[in-house]
Amino acid sequence: MLAVVCDDFKPSACLLAQIIEEEGFETLCVSDGWHVIQILQNWIVDLLVIDILMPDLDGLETIRRIREMRLKTKVVAVSGGSAEYLAAARMMGASMTFSKPVSTRALREFATKLNTAAGGDPGGRVSEVPR
Repeated sequence: MLAVVCDDFKPSACLLAQIIEEEGFETLCVSDGWHVIQILQNWIVDLLVIDILMPDLDGLETIRRIREMRLKTKVVAVSGGSAEYLAAARMMGASMTFSKPVSTRALREFATKLNTAAGGDPGGRVSEVPR
């Protein structure tokens, strides 16, 4: 199973990717919504964890575009901003939302359920997509 983690703050993206990898996903880390869209046009992505507040193409606009593409990718939105951003992400179709700092336990549980439902096995790896 493939997960993409999108956050313009690299340490945060790396931490979230590591958590998801431990639950059996192969992960790609990117720093903006444009990279997410490019990946989704070429690969089947099972899970997207995306920060909402980012320069260029932000998380909400990225989620909107993903829904227009009619993909089945599960979206987890995260934000250090106000609760209104997370509420907007849920209204746009995010499966789960988290305030920063993200609860590693809750993210791990969500990733485990998704991977188990798809019949996945533990043992993913992290890759960083160059900018």
